[in-house]
Amino acid sequence: MTSKHKLQAAAFLLITITSGNAQLWVGSDNFNSSSLDTTKWSTYSGSLPVALSGNFDKTSTGISFHSNLSSGESWGLIIWKQKLPFNVNWSAKVEASINPSFATASNNNYVEALMTVAQDLNTFSNYFTQCLHKDTAFDIVPNWATNGGSNAELMIPTSSSSVVLKMDFDSTAKTISASYADINTPNTFTLNKTFDVSAWSGSGDFYMAIGGYSWDSTIATGLLNMDNFIVIPEPSALSLLAVGLGGLALVRRRRS
Repeated sequence: MTSKHKLQAAAFLLITITSGNAQLWVGSDNFNSSSLDTTKWSTYSGSLPVALSGNFDKTSTGISFHSNLSSGESWGLIIWKQKLPFNVNWSAKVEASINPSFATASNNNYVEALMTVAQDLNTFSNYFTQCLHKDTAFDIVPNWATNGGSNAELMIPTSSSSVVLKMDFDSTAKTISASYADINTPNTFTLNKTFDVSAWSGSGDFYMAIGGYSWDSTIATGLLNMDNFIVIPEPSALSLLAVGLGGLALVRRRRS
């Protein structure tokens, strides 16, 4: 008959293993290098009819998006190569700095620094985007689409041209919450939107991407920057790991 202690050890080991797997996607990048780390990032190359090549400049302090189009659409993304899990809570942040020059003062000309969660990078039928938007004013724009549905946008005015964009995923409620903080007070977040993703393909994981978007705007190098990306497990996942490690330590102590 299996002893009580062996059952406890097996349970704690299972918790530790599953928690350890959840840690695989943890990471960060402050982009303080001369080139993009291709082991962490890849450039989006899906089937959407937009030109993505040549949109990024890698500087020593960040990722800079640029556009040479004075009319029409230009955008691009770089993808965090590790998938974010659907069954574990997580939080992701990126710094966005945007200060484009426009030929006119019309809000038909605009630029956005993007932080996007998607389950399908080829069709973007399931995605949620949080972006710093600049036309005649600065705005934060949560933008989402579900299972081929139409886009929806919610504009939140902000006076800041430099913000921390943040997304939090609740694996129990299956919701993503978007928020932002002024770069000068990076720990004071304002909630913009909570979005139900339970209709997304339930067991699938997420892709995380950052990048830029422009319409009728020429963006010179350095006028749209992204930096200090981080993705971490929320406290519930960390607590689970701690319990697992603590349990194994307790079993080992009893054996000794």
